[in-house]
Amino acid sequence: MPSTLLDMALYDRIEIVRGATGLMSGSGEPGGLINLIRKKPTHEFKSYVKATVGAWDNYRSEADVSGPLTETGNVRGRLVAAKQDNHTFMDWYDQKREILYGVVEADLSDTTLVRFGVDYQKYRSTGSPGVPLLFDNGQQTDFSRATSSGARWMYDDFETLNYTATVEQQLANDWKLRVVTNYMDVDRDADLGWFRSTTGTSYLNQQTGVASAERAMISADQVQKGVDVNLQGTYALFGRAHDLVVGYNYSDYQNNHDSLSGGNTDFNFYTWDNYLVRDGYRPSVLLDIKTRQSGYFVANRFNLTDELHLLLGARVSNYSYDYSFTMRTTGLHIPRQMRETGEVTPYAGVVYDLTPEQSVYASYTDIFQPQSSQDKDGQTLAPVIGKNYEMGWKGEFYQGRLNANAAVFRVERDNFAELDPGQTTPSGSSAYRAVNGARTQGLDLELSGEIAPGWNMQTGYSHARTEDADGNRLNTQLPMDTFRLWTTYRLPGEWEQLTVGGGVNWDSSKSLTFKELNNAKSKDDDYAVASLMARYQVNDHLSATLNVNNLFDEKYYSGMAGSYGHYGAPRNAVLDLRYDF
Repeated sequence: MPSTLLDMALYDRIEIVRGATGLMSGSGEPGGLINLIRKKPTHEFKSYVKATVGAWDNYRSEADVSGPLTETGNVRGRLVAAKQDNHTFMDWYDQKREILYGVVEADLSDTTLVRFGVDYQKYRSTGSPGVPLLFDNGQQTDFSRATSSGARWMYDDFETLNYTATVEQQLANDWKLRVVTNYMDVDRDADLGWFRSTTGTSYLNQQTGVASAERAMISADQVQKGVDVNLQGTYALFGRAHDLVVGYNYSDYQNNHDSLSGGNTDFNFYTWDNYLVRDGYRPSVLLDIKTRQSGYFVANRFNLTDELHLLLGARVSNYSYDYSFTMRTTGLHIPRQMRETGEVTPYAGVVYDLTPEQSVYASYTDIFQPQSSQDKDGQTLAPVIGKNYEMGWKGEFYQGRLNANAAVFRVERDNFAELDPGQTTPSGSSAYRAVNGARTQGLDLELSGEIAPGWNMQTGYSHARTEDADGNRLNTQLPMDTFRLWTTYRLPGEWEQLTVGGGVNWDSSKSLTFKELNNAKSKDDDYAVASLMARYQVNDHLSATLNVNNLFDEKYYSGMAGSYGHYGAPRNAVLDLRYDF
């Protein structure tokens, strides 16, 4: 799923399942799973319009209307539209997006519901974000946050059509069958000219500013298909009720990628002002990727006593990966295949209710994660396999208005992909090597909800350290510790229309080491970003919200990867006006 599709106008809410989720999803990162819940039609009419204006000419409009389409309400619909046009704090990097989403659902009977939705999205970015992290002498860079690394004429277009269809059938004794399908088509068209980047290598001279740029034209067609079927309900055994879910899911992804090369060219990064010469393009690379995964799973929740619950489950997965790389200038052709069948992913957990409001738990699951990283010989690395252990406590207070949880976890992985310094694949991309014995240990603490009338808070702390078998830290480009705090307070009495709030995000230091440059290091120290907000409910229909982000104008990298860094946004303000009908 292209990240360009993650616009909240489409979604009712986001669910996060922490930890390995191979039981339900087959392959997946051990950190967790993000579940995006799309907006659905409502039984009663509701609608809103919203306008947003912010720093750097950020303009957005959004509308959402939902309700019954028949007198009886057995057919319902929802239509969402949004349009955004914004510059950014980076010179010559702009974004535009258009969104149209329609969904209809119908009650075919008292027990049968069908739903069909279509969303269309068009996204265009001009220029390229990010800056080089290091000079070619190993010194770390320190550019203005307005610096960007793409030519003025550079653009990247995505046009997406996504269809979803759902059938929900209520069965006898509160059992429920649900079938969901989707078909997504993504067309990409790009004309690119940007600072050349190779992982762990710098193409920028500190003294002269001489740098290297890449130029290319890309067209790609991506198609994603999926089916998810699950049956869940309750059954009686040994005088007690137990919960069971069985399911099947299938996903198919294809990416047909064609690129033309304009070659590399030198320019002066200090004086170029994002002007880059264009050149004739010639056929370069054909890349075809096909990924297919299917699996069956079963999970039981055995209620052994009123307080003790045992969770057991397993999934059997099949996975195939086909990769074809053709360098049209040289005729080099690299085909790769991977097949995994009958991969069993077990899951076990136990939950003990200390009180009706508090529980402790422990869980174990296997990890199965196919990957596309290649070694220096062009061989695709074997799937990541491993184990995930977790123990924790969850509780609620004040009749559920305040929730808290604490967890400790350990993740063990073999075939973990690590950059192979100085090595490239036959196609010229960065090569990786498999690391056995990688392990991640950490803890999560979270508190969220209403701590007093009108006063809400959400705060959390996470610690995670990933090491290889020799104890050397991996994934150093990610912070090892994070802390989040956000609070809002609705004023009482005559000021009850006003809600004020604030928050802070703190990340520990992160770094990237460039072994090809004598172990030169690009580092971002600990930093904290504070923000404020205020919302005023003008009347029952109209509200205004002002957000001031990065209040103290902290300069930091929001992300570091390869040889690139992306600065976080400077201090800025955004105003929302919303009218609910």
